[in-house]
Amino acid sequence: MAGTVTSDTTLPTTPRHVTFGTGGLARIAEGIAILARAVRLTYGPRGRNVLLERPFDAPVAAGNAERICRGFAFDDPLKDLGARLLQEVLLRTKRATGDGGTVATILFDAMLQGGVRRLAGGADPRALARGLETAAAAALRHLEMRSRPVRPTQLRGLARSIAGEATLAPLITQALEAAPSAAAVIVEPSRRLTSEVVVEAGFRLPRGLASPAMASDTLQLRTRLARPFILIAAYPLSAATDVVPVLHHVCSRGGSLLIVAEGIEGPALATLVANKVQRKVEAAAVCAPGHGGERRQIMEDLAAATGGTVVKRDAASDLSSSLGRAEAAVVSKASTVIEGPCGDAARIRGRLFQIEAAMQRFTSEAERESLERRGANLLGRTAVIRIGGASDPAIGEMLHKAENATQAIKAALRGGVLPGGGGAYIEAAADIARRLTLYEDERAGADLVLTALAVPCQQLLGNAGLDEVAGRSVLSRYAAPRGGKIFDVETGAWRANAILDSALVLRSALHVAASTAALLLTAAVVVTSAPVQETMH
Repeated sequence: MAGTVTSDTTLPTTPRHVTFGTGGLARIAEGIAILARAVRLTYGPRGRNVLLERPFDAPVAAGNAERICRGFAFDDPLKDLGARLLQEVLLRTKRATGDGGTVATILFDAMLQGGVRRLAGGADPRALARGLETAAAAALRHLEMRSRPVRPTQLRGLARSIAGEATLAPLITQALEAAPSAAAVIVEPSRRLTSEVVVEAGFRLPRGLASPAMASDTLQLRTRLARPFILIAAYPLSAATDVVPVLHHVCSRGGSLLIVAEGIEGPALATLVANKVQRKVEAAAVCAPGHGGERRQIMEDLAAATGGTVVKRDAASDLSSSLGRAEAAVVSKASTVIEGPCGDAARIRGRLFQIEAAMQRFTSEAERESLERRGANLLGRTAVIRIGGASDPAIGEMLHKAENATQAIKAALRGGVLPGGGGAYIEAAADIARRLTLYEDERAGADLVLTALAVPCQQLLGNAGLDEVAGRSVLSRYAAPRGGKIFDVETGAWRANAILDSALVLRSALHVAASTAALLLTAAVVVTSAPVQETMH
């Protein structure tokens, strides 16, 4: 049953359309099912792509849940609400671990579709949600207890399992082995036909030239500074007097100049460009990365690494002691690498100690990643995975896969690993099915989780082309003791300790899917701004 509600006519308001009963929830679930069906076909090493039309651009083949669902919309407002809910599930999963969106989609869809059928049969929504949440919590505890740290010998197998691409796994493994820590591995696009791993020694800033006019190599838009003096300014440079003194100082000393500041604009930027044209001092300027307190900490790290100090607007400073030094600096369109920074080792160790202390009390995954990147910069070595390809769509798709795989492997190195191929979920379902003592509708809610935990493995086997009989055989063996062996869908063989998944990714996907499904199943009314068309039954 649907109706329209409006507020006081004296105020400009948007009419709200209200749908009561389970009919609105069923339409929402229908929209989620349509979108989830497309996402499910991409799952696993034998998954296929989804061809996406793009306005005013070439179509792109996507194998990533986030890319498939981004911007997706239905004409039906209730189905569209389902699409946006699924997008929120993907966003929350990505925020937690950087990957796991496809698994979260499969679990969420399975729980929701089963829950809608139970509600249509007269189940109590609150009891159903309680049972679902109880079973999900028990499964999460099981996964946490069963996770194990990654052994060095498992690194290649882990990369192969998570990347799902034969070409990506060796690149990620090479980068992890070359970097001082997992945080020092980053992914970038490349204009080459092939992908490669490049190890950059030095302090890396993810910001490039403030103006293309500063590039000495106009073809690649980059410049290389030999033995540069480094000015680190904790304020925007806007006046010519902000840069003229340091240019004169560097000119008298003989050398080049790199400026890292909160901003470079107006006459200050014009002065630096004019200096480049006149070739008085080889100079380049870069805006400092980050925001607020994080930006200030990065500047302090750079000052420690180069032996300089962070210059403040109102503080008197001696340029001879404030400027940092390095062997070289390579500044491109999008990044800056300061090679051989001439900092004091004791000062660098002090900054590393502060970062390690902050790691013990970080409050979000973004903060933790920022701290890890800062530590990798001070250690002075970054492994860059440069993704190449024959076309921009091909590079873009492989870039997304590489980024997701790298994030998932980093999460595995932090939180441990579990058997892959969906085996960990099936083990969890078999374990909690024996121990849960729920009744009636709460038991029905728990069954939604137990059933959903088998769906990722079923989808993996289905995408690999296994028939129903072979699929049931694999599932039954997963639920029984099997010596840690996992079915390899690419070879059709059972392999021990070779196919692994990130424990954090699996737990995050299950937690987000279960909590969102439980919340949605208790919705008795749906309110939309667009009118809902009545359906005939």
